[in-house]
Amino acid sequence: MSKYNKGFWVIGLLVGGNCLFAAAPDTAWTRRFDELVGTAVSQTRDGGYIISSYGYKLLKTDSLGNKEWLKVISEVGSYNHSIWQTQDGGYVVTGGGLVATGYQDSSIVLIKTDAQGDVEWNKIFEERSSGGGQCAQQTQDGGYIITGDKNQEDSLVLIKTDSLGNKEWGKSFSRDNAGIVLGCWVQQSHDKGYIITGRIYFDSSGYKGWLIKTDSLGNKEWDKTFGEGLGNCVQQTQDKGFIIVEHRLLKTDLLGNKEWDKSFGIEGYSVQQVADSGYFIVGRWGFADGIAIIRTDVSGDTLWTKIMRSSISTNSWEIGYSGQPTSDGGYIIIGESSPTRYNGFPYSLGTWLIKIEPETGIEDRSQKTEDRLEVYPNPSGKSATIRYSVQNTQDISIQVYDAAGRIVETLVSEKKEPGSYHIDFNFNGRKGIYFVELEAVPINRDFGSASTGNYKETKKLVLMK
Repeated sequence: MSKYNKGFWVIGLLVGGNCLFAAAPDTAWTRRFDELVGTAVSQTRDGGYIISSYGYKLLKTDSLGNKEWLKVISEVGSYNHSIWQTQDGGYVVTGGGLVATGYQDSSIVLIKTDAQGDVEWNKIFEERSSGGGQCAQQTQDGGYIITGDKNQEDSLVLIKTDSLGNKEWGKSFSRDNAGIVLGCWVQQSHDKGYIITGRIYFDSSGYKGWLIKTDSLGNKEWDKTFGEGLGNCVQQTQDKGFIIVEHRLLKTDLLGNKEWDKSFGIEGYSVQQVADSGYFIVGRWGFADGIAIIRTDVSGDTLWTKIMRSSISTNSWEIGYSGQPTSDGGYIIIGESSPTRYNGFPYSLGTWLIKIEPETGIEDRSQKTEDRLEVYPNPSGKSATIRYSVQNTQDISIQVYDAAGRIVETLVSEKKEPGSYHIDFNFNGRKGIYFVELEAVPINRDFGSASTGNYKETKKLVLMK
């Protein structure tokens, strides 16, 4: 392994329409790993990082990006797309691999490992898939949700398993006059249903982005199609709408209706909503001409941009695939990198892991007008007390999110009478930055004005060992 602590280049780039200029945070460190080509990264509970790679490899680092171990977790699969640390400290990945069907089709593969990367089980679904499993995440009940495609039906698939990877149900979604239909990303939504983004390829008119919302059993509630240039990643936002990225960044309301979209001149592969309600995007600039890192405000206007290249030479090759906020307020990014090209393509691909320092000058979000929510002690150790007040008879929701905007726990979801309440919540040693969100909706509000009387407040909690 060689370390790119020096010798990389950062290019400033003006992108977007209404740019709010803020200084991009410094690069803390970078690491290169020549033994794998990373496709996804996630911070682990011990403060380190886990990287998934083509060839079903997992690489674990410490908090400074130094390699701790490397494991090959499957000899059957050829590539994997996503990585998720599970509730028990292990990891789950999904991807695809060639299977003996006579047509050399791919399959959807789901693999669970322990905390050391040793395989606990391996499941294969949908043995006639063009792209394999594209995304898998753990659900609130401890099971897993996967999206991909089923090419013999030209359909997007959604598969739900139990905690041991046994299939509980599967759903297929297709569109008339479509060729290949591909599921790209899935996330469990606030209401315990699922939001999926994908692409619909048409023979004569390219492809369209596809957004599908289902209930908890995978039954479609609604779907929306958007023009070409959307579909790589979707996340539910703090206002319960959705954010989608590819060649554009598109924000919708909770029913998938477009609120705004922005273009940055890059292809985004990953988007996350961050602490101040803005967005963090990772992707590629040009034809693999640099890892693009863009930070926006809540309206999608650019705050800062970094283009990372391993060499000042225009002959280098870099693509950013995945990124997320880290527990110290900074960011971690993974991508593929080659210092040189041959006939326009990478000569020697490796993994580039980039750590960005915490931001300065951008304040945390605040949606409150008065204090009804208190979280203490803060910073905390293993547990915290959440105290809240209810002024009138209201539907109360209290949810805990991690720094990447993922729901960790729903603590309250019921009608409450006026009074003061408290909850003692144990985080089981999961250090990092969390957000506790209180939402109160009056029982007898005027439905002609959906936001009348609604109250929302969010507290930031720092959990330390």
